[in-house]
Order: sequence, then C-alpha cells, then structure tokens
Amino acid sequence: MKKNIVIIWWGTSGWISAFYLAQKLDRNIYNILLFSSDTIGTIGVSESTIPYVADFLIWLGISEKELLQETQGTIKMWILFENWNPERSFIHPFTRWITSLDIADEHIAYWFSQFFPHANYDEYADIAYYLFQENKISKQQDGISKYEYAYHLDAHLLSIFLKKKSIELWVQYHEWIVECVSDSQWQITAVKYKQDYISCDFVVDCSGFHSQIIDRDKNNTFISFQNELICNKALFARSQQDQNYPVYTLSSAMDFGWR
Repeated sequence: MKKNIVIIWWGTSGWISAFYLAQKLDRNIYNILLFSSDTIGTIGVSESTIPYVADFLIWLGISEKELLQETQGTIKMWILFENWNPERSFIHPFTRWITSLDIADEHIAYWFSQFFPHANYDEYADIAYYLFQENKISKQQDGISKYEYAYHLDAHLLSIFLKKKSIELWVQYHEWIVECVSDSQWQITAVKYKQDYISCDFVVDCSGFHSQIIDRDKNNTFISFQNELICNKALFARSQQDQNYPVYTLSSAMDFGWR
C-alpha cells in the first residue's frame, strides 16, 4: 500500500513543497495529496527574493524564462540603500561577484572585512554597480551567471504556476479545508475529507499563521511580539509601469519605517 504525504496549504510554500516532493519521490511508493481552498486569500504584493530562491527553483528543473513570464518577474542584482547613511547612498550586491579569487563559499562582505579591515567595502561594491549599468555582466553559455542574482515576482502568480506544474507531475489536489484526526500523542493519523477519512503517514503544515496542526497541541505556546513592533503595518500601491526595469531593489529609510 502506498504511503500518503498530506500537505495542508495556505500559500506558496505548499506548492513549493508539493513540487519538490513530486520531483524527488517515487510515485509508485507515495501519494502526495494537497488540500486547500481557492476561497482562502493569500497575503502578498510583488515579492523580492534572495539568490537561494532562484537557485532552488532552477535546481528543481523550472525554466527561468517560463518562471519570469508566468510570475511577471524581473531579475534583481543588488539592493540600493537610500537615506540609511546620511552622507551617501550605498549598494549591497549579492555575494559572489568577485570571481578571480577563490572565495566561492564565503560571503563577500565577511571575506572583505577579514582581509581588508581598513578598506571601504562600499567603494569596492560600487564596482558591481558600474558593470551592471554598462551591461558588462551577462550569463555564461551554460545559462548560469557568474554573479548571484534573485527575482522580483508576484507570489500569487508563483503559486498558480507551481500548482499547474505540480498537478502535471502527480500531485493530487483537493479543494477542501480538511479536519485533522490525532491520536492520544497528538500524532496526525488521518484527515477528514468530505465524508471520508484519509490516513496520513506524513503531514506538511503550510497553513501559515493559521497553524492548523501546531495549534492542536495545547503544549505549544504562541509568543506575540506585537508590543515590541513599533512599525507593524505595511501599505502597498502599484507604481507606473516602465519597461526599463531597474535590476535592483531600492530600500529607502523614512522617518518611521522604510519603503
């Protein structure tokens, strides 16, 4: 009998988990069942990622061209910080942009501070800025850039894209908000789906703040930091569309918070 892996989804993490498991596990041994509801909204604007996200998605065999098209994504090469330093703006490129030295496994800022403690890292980081601006940095023939980069993308569209890809493999999608059944040790043994019970051998809880599984164990205590969060709101609005997309995130400090 096949083992059942159940994913309870409330966001992008569920479909990333499903796609990953479908890529790596034997469908003759496992069933992957994802339960969710399209009526449940997701929290998201145009998300900014880090290079590990790009590496992971490409490692899963996803076409980067298709990914960017489906998620209305762009490539992000660095972060430009504005108003954080009262004297000047400064740039934080992603880590491995000096390729003539064998530091591939080191974070460049840490490496730089160790070997050049009296030098100004910002001045050297700006080298990457001019190379990017002059289009002197491009992908190698194998499709992988010598310089790390990340994405700006629409997380909601990413969810839809991964859902399509997962179902094309062998993930079973069920439009349903499940109820979990536990034993005396709080182990999930089954989920109630409509009028049936489906046994579980492993459960992935991607229900986010809802914490559908974790909150079932009364010994787990949620610790709120709302009193420590001075700025605990986010506002978003679309900017005017421009085909000349900048290849960086602009992070501007404000009197209260940042944008």
